[in-house]
Amino acid sequence: MSIYSYLKFYKDQDVEVRPTPICLDDSSTLLRSVMLSVTGRNAIQQLKLSELLLVWADLIADWHAWEELEDLSVFDCIKEVVTLHSKYGLENFIVRQMPSPPAPPVPQQSIIEGIGAFVSEAISQYPSATWRASSCVHMLLNVPSYSFETENVKQSLVTAFSQAAFSRFREIQSRPCSLWKPLLLVISSCYLCYPDTVESILERDSEGGFMIWVSAVALVGTGSFEPGLSTKSEIKLTAMTLAKVIERLLGQQNSGVGLSIDCFKSLLEALVRLKEVQDEMEEDEEDGEAEEDGDEEDDDDDDDNEDSEEDELEETEEEFLERYAKAASALENGMVVEEGDVEDQEHEIELGSLDEADEEKVVLSLIERFHHVLIQGHGIPPQIISNFLDAFPKFSCFFQQ
Repeated sequence: MSIYSYLKFYKDQDVEVRPTPICLDDSSTLLRSVMLSVTGRNAIQQLKLSELLLVWADLIADWHAWEELEDLSVFDCIKEVVTLHSKYGLENFIVRQMPSPPAPPVPQQSIIEGIGAFVSEAISQYPSATWRASSCVHMLLNVPSYSFETENVKQSLVTAFSQAAFSRFREIQSRPCSLWKPLLLVISSCYLCYPDTVESILERDSEGGFMIWVSAVALVGTGSFEPGLSTKSEIKLTAMTLAKVIERLLGQQNSGVGLSIDCFKSLLEALVRLKEVQDEMEEDEEDGEAEEDGDEEDDDDDDDNEDSEEDELEETEEEFLERYAKAASALENGMVVEEGDVEDQEHEIELGSLDEADEEKVVLSLIERFHHVLIQGHGIPPQIISNFLDAFPKFSCFFQQ
């Protein structure tokens, strides 16, 4: 039986007959291996990949039998689908073609819509997959190129993702935890796509929902939140979101200035952290080039490696104890975060064109317009200002008393 027949068999069955988790795992693994073998558009047509992916996307869209190990392959397959589409373009990926007569001309679910349904359900129902599902959200929104004609598909994805993420966040809102970060960043990506739509969704879900989300993002952006923002993409997404939110809050009449100031403080801290991460990345690149070009003595290298290994072991032990202390505390409070997500927390997220945005220019424009509100007389902690000006001295003129 071919993979197409295998998937089609389950799709054509009654609701009661669905593939088991292991079957979905096998089919996703096999489908991903097929995609990895593709070297051009001709192969996509010969392998009938678009047809395969439509059937597979329809199956996962209606998936509810969550099994951590078996579902991992689905998330891996999703990433490969998006990568393949960005390289070659896939038919029926964003918009599904109308069926040929004599079938009725009823629009059916596209590949990305089926994937979006699976990811939304994973965010809502599957805590141990929160990080993986959130990573898929950023990829689905930011990597594909949406035309004017397909913007409605993107907007429907934003609606589904922001609803799922905020509903899940509300369930765990009472106590800050590691799952805050991926959920809030999902809403951030959605917000930067369609601010009005997302604000309306948050307000409809909960009275004051927009302010609840903004306050949480401002908290996550500070250095006091644990686990804090760690990757360049996380920090940049948070900074751009805070800048957009501040602009929106200050552009509305009768909006409280207090929340804008909290966001501004968090924005300054995020920018400092972003510059630190960028500097660290540049240093790592320079060190890597130096190691390749240099001709250091083996003995010195061995000594350095032994020292670093000892340091790493000591650090690992401390992290081990800290992790289990946090796990014990979480267990006592009924807030257990699944182990399966630990390895997914340090990966860069896909920002698409946002990655090319100049965050310094965005903040400079914001301060030029609103410095009289954001800076003068609002008691921003001197340490935050000092750290910011050390990193960005060109902003000094705005902070002079």
